[in-house]
Amino acid sequence: MIEINVISAMMQTDYAKAFIGKTDPEWFSGFHKDIMRAMKDMYHSNTVISVNALYKMFPTKAIELSQIFTALCSDKSIERDLLILELDYKKKLLIEGIMTIDERKPIDTIQNELMEILERSRISVLDRSYTISQVAGGVLDVIGKAVEQGTNLQGISTGWRYLDKFIGGYHKGNLIIVGGRPGMGKTALGLSLSVDCCKWANVLLYTIEMSKEELAQRYISYFAQIENYKIRNASMTLQDIERISTQMYSLGKDFHIIDANNRKIDHITAQIRLHKVKFGLDVVVIDYLQLIEGHGKTRYEMVSDASKRLKQLAKELGITIIALAQLKREESAKTQPTLSDLKESGQLEQDADVILFPFRPSYYQDTRPDIEMDAELIIAKNRHGQCGVVPMSFEGRYTRYKEIL
Repeated sequence: MIEINVISAMMQTDYAKAFIGKTDPEWFSGFHKDIMRAMKDMYHSNTVISVNALYKMFPTKAIELSQIFTALCSDKSIERDLLILELDYKKKLLIEGIMTIDERKPIDTIQNELMEILERSRISVLDRSYTISQVAGGVLDVIGKAVEQGTNLQGISTGWRYLDKFIGGYHKGNLIIVGGRPGMGKTALGLSLSVDCCKWANVLLYTIEMSKEELAQRYISYFAQIENYKIRNASMTLQDIERISTQMYSLGKDFHIIDANNRKIDHITAQIRLHKVKFGLDVVVIDYLQLIEGHGKTRYEMVSDASKRLKQLAKELGITIIALAQLKREESAKTQPTLSDLKESGQLEQDADVILFPFRPSYYQDTRPDIEMDAELIIAKNRHGQCGVVPMSFEGRYTRYKEIL
């Protein structure tokens, strides 16, 4: 009865027609599913949806169409009716998916499969509308808190003064792309951003390229100022290890790491949602974007889908997502990178609120200094402010970036 009410209302009222774009034909059964698919095609092609048009498309179903059209209907409950249809469909998906899980598999595999099933079964939420005064009032509240705290930031501090000056800290719903050429130290920058921000925020570093142990080695080198090779080769004394342990646990800074064993975008977004529920979450750093398996046939389509999904997730959860990305390998690599150097750049440029490029001129010299004082963090796009350059130093032996004040 609900299916008939929804279809009949969409045939007859403009208000109900407005929901066609967000309606999935899979929520319906039998001939109703065929009608919904036809109506959705007509809706997207700007064709007038009418009973006569449907009669022509389904000439052998005239009686069924007449029964639907003449049924008593109301568009007053259209939102609730669609929610019930989606709920029933997603409930069915959830049950069928859980039934396919083999409990003899390792617990990590079961958990990953369950999260993917939950992601596919997630209920979509219609966007709410607000009056501008409501939204403006909320913004004034945020600004007021910043004034009370003696800061000029509406967002979460990055831990870097000049970067805060340009982008105003990390803002809810923002997607930040950090693009670097091979050898520029994207992971080092991602780790530096995580360490310097976790004092103010709940941070998650989602590593796809490196293992959590490799990242932990870099972290130890970062804060303890011990050369990487000494950690990799275990060239330390027991006194060194004791000193590092004491120093690490007295920092008062910590963040979480997820070592990805599944690169699918559905799995990654499900993991991030679950992490926020369990631990709270403000900032996610993902290393790196082109390794994510989005939906699509070509590499461009897959990366574009991953970019769009991450931007949507940032808005939905009210967090900042920082996605590291690979730049093209060009003959003119010694020059500063530009937006066109981003692989699959079109969609990334469109989705990103901020685009940052780490650049190290000393990397291309025959002999590099221990501390590269000429490194830069180029702000190539800033949707909410001006672009510019943040002066940086890069310490290769500790694989860390630091802001030059």
